[in-house]
Amino acid sequence: MFFGTAQHYSNEYLSASGRQASYVSAGASAVGYSLAIAISDAFQRCTILDPNMDVNRLLFDRNVLACFDTEDKPINVTGYEQVLTSLAKQQLNTFFGEVQFNTYRRNVAMTPATTQVFACWCVIDVFLLACLRACMCLFVYGICVCMYIH
Repeated sequence: MFFGTAQHYSNEYLSASGRQASYVSAGASAVGYSLAIAISDAFQRCTILDPNMDVNRLLFDRNVLACFDTEDKPINVTGYEQVLTSLAKQQLNTFFGEVQFNTYRRNVAMTPATTQVFACWCVIDVFLLACLRACMCLFVYGICVCMYIH
């Protein structure tokens, strides 16, 4: 794994930024890693015809790449299409979880935690007691936030 374990990532993040890693920073790091791997794989079977081009041409101009499929047949694609194809084939295991995209470009390899949260105003004590009996509650500024964990 690129970042090692979750603990290793957390320690390195704290050392580099002076802050604790959050799920946002961890997710962003995993996405950056996934994209870097996809970009690297996307151009493995391509030759860049104009080394002085900018990124826009690399991604969207069909005339700047000479790419070949796995049977060494030439294919006329953009860099963007190559990256999407690479992402579609990707199967990674990162410290943040597994990465594998379905045909709708959604990561289907991670098993999400299922939590249902609803909020209600605890205006009177009778309602407050009913809310307490119904679920686990957190009271913040007069708001009863009830959570059902499946």
